[in-house]
Amino acid sequence: GLRISGGIRAVGYKEFPIIFKGVGDEWNGIHSTNPTDSLIFTFCRIQDVYLPIGSSLKYGAIESTNANIALKNCYFYYNYAQNGGALALFNCNSEITNNVFYRNQSLDYGGAILSESSSNKMINNTFYRNYCLNFGGALTLVNPVYEEIQNNIFYDNFSYRGDARIHLVSGDSTNIFEQYNFLAPDSLSPLFISSTDFHLQANSPCKDAGNPSPEFNDADGSRNDQGAFIATTPKNIV
Repeated sequence: GLRISGGIRAVGYKEFPIIFKGVGDEWNGIHSTNPTDSLIFTFCRIQDVYLPIGSSLKYGAIESTNANIALKNCYFYYNYAQNGGALALFNCNSEITNNVFYRNQSLDYGGAILSESSSNKMINNTFYRNYCLNFGGALTLVNPVYEEIQNNIFYDNFSYRGDARIHLVSGDSTNIFEQYNFLAPDSLSPLFISSTDFHLQANSPCKDAGNPSPEFNDADGSRNDQGAFIATTPKNIV
């Protein structure tokens, strides 16, 4: 795994993403406490992190405390941790934009993301088929400082307890600003191109359903579509 004390700028390209994975498809992920610089990931793939019961590490494919984080155009998939399968954020300030969280798992809180005492902007992400054995299949919030959650797709996530989409454990719900998300029951599909291609079909209910403010417009100038738009899909997602 990686332990970051300073900062990181992992900036790939849509045709050539940076791939973080381990030998034998299992590794300990990326962890940072009190870094002296920002953590920036753009066009990255973070996959196959495995932190089971008994591991000295319990949180997230990316875990960070007291950090400034920017995540854009990234894929998180097939990660497992006891809490926050893909991301575990503690006292962080983050911008999480245009990412796909697919088939991440946790034991206790947050199949995809666990955020505690943090201030985050989560805009135009896709949360699909994430799983938690206990609370919050996709996103779990604990004592939020300020959470802006807009234009995301939450679909086919599962947890045995709490809300499988956005679950608040404790804290002031008025610190959560949530709007224009696809939160429909799983019986209503966002109509992805396929089970592995998360672009939207032409008749998707998520088309032109995001925030209508021009600052959120799609690249072609039309109203924002809910969910992530990433130009390419990893070929080995199954």
